[in-house]
Amino acid sequence: MAIGSFVIASSLILFAIAAPFISPYTPYDPATLNLMNGFSAPLAPNAFTGDVFIFGSDDQGRDILSTILFGMRISLFVGFSAVFLAMILGVALGLVAAMAGGVIDAIIMRVADIQLSFPIHPYCNANLWNCKGDYTTRNAERSGNLGVNPVDWII
Repeated sequence: MAIGSFVIASSLILFAIAAPFISPYTPYDPATLNLMNGFSAPLAPNAFTGDVFIFGSDDQGRDILSTILFGMRISLFVGFSAVFLAMILGVALGLVAAMAGGVIDAIIMRVADIQLSFPIHPYCNANLWNCKGDYTTRNAERSGNLGVNPVDWII
């Protein structure tokens, strides 16, 4: 099951990266739009132009397969950006909490506890307030540095 999921996710990521090379049309180029191709059925030749679209076309004659491939690029960018932002924020706040200690550590961890008490809405889990990845990264970074903080280092 895990290997199958990995293969599917990896292939989708590769398709998104290779979208400019494998998509038959460019969906965001107004010069290539042909309104006569509008509402074409999948794998059926268009009545006016004879063009064949694998997934069909929308009302403006854009190829739906090309639109999906280029749309995956945007979705992957947003997803990876949210994870990267949560990681950077979590590591920075965890390091500050561990190194400063005392009141600053308590304040940062109480804000993290308050943040964790809000439920994640299933359709909006990438917003900044409910970033659970930030919380787990912050705690992992803090706990790792608390063990190393009192050690005397020779520089």
